[in-house]
Amino acid sequence: MNDTGPTISAPPTPVADQRAAQLAQARAQARAKARMAGKKPDIKPADVLAQLPLTQRPTVERRLADMPPKCRPAYLRAMGGKSRLAAIRAKCNECMGWEGLPYSVRDCTAPACPLYPYRPGAG
Repeated sequence: MNDTGPTISAPPTPVADQRAAQLAQARAQARAKARMAGKKPDIKPADVLAQLPLTQRPTVERRLADMPPKCRPAYLRAMGGKSRLAAIRAKCNECMGWEGLPYSVRDCTAPACPLYPYRPGAG
């Protein structure tokens, strides 16, 4: 066997400590950025409502009040003109009565609907 004995290392220097701290911070920032990459930014209802014509606002406010909270982000993205997929998802959710999501949309029984081929979960 090749036993060289215990390894003696020099005590860390302030520069090495600083570099290690910088690397740890960079790794933490990269992890946080990766986690946020899959998340969509929160859209505030007031921001979307401010962009809409005055005649459309009361209807949108009523729909927001009637829908479950988990459906509101897609609806707000759709109303803000941010995503066509969000518009399809919001319309399908509304048509299915906001119940049994997402399975109810996937199991839609309205093949004559123009959005039927594009519905979420259709594969």
